[in-house]
Amino acid sequence: MLRWLKTHYPHLPCSLEIEKPREGIEKLFPLADVLLFSKPYVLSQGYDSAELFLQSLSLPSLMTCTWGETGAWLKNHDVLIFSPAFPPNDVIDTLAAGDTFNAGIISGMIKQLTDEETLSFACRLAGKKCGQEGLENLLPL
Repeated sequence: MLRWLKTHYPHLPCSLEIEKPREGIEKLFPLADVLLFSKPYVLSQGYDSAELFLQSLSLPSLMTCTWGETGAWLKNHDVLIFSPAFPPNDVIDTLAAGDTFNAGIISGMIKQLTDEETLSFACRLAGKKCGQEGLENLLPL
């Protein structure tokens, strides 16, 4: 699908979520404009920090890596940014928190926020999601 997209719509940005290890998934990395890595994938690659993992990659893509309650990292053109997590007072439901973070990244990019604003927005959105059941009424923050 990524090859088809790049052939037929080369100027349309696309993202790829790398949630867990899958054989050959690394071959897809150069085809995506945004790579969204999860902590389980990074740990499976032998890294114990998002920062070190992202520093090891030299791709032109914008890359993020979530690290649970610690926060998340974003790398864009060799610039590495960190945002802490924004946990709710009470954690109620973490199901889809990663997807919510990813949606926050994409939303921030569409709104043309800075990388720092985008990462912070995504972390805040995921934190808010963890404080409620389901995905209703996440916005405005």
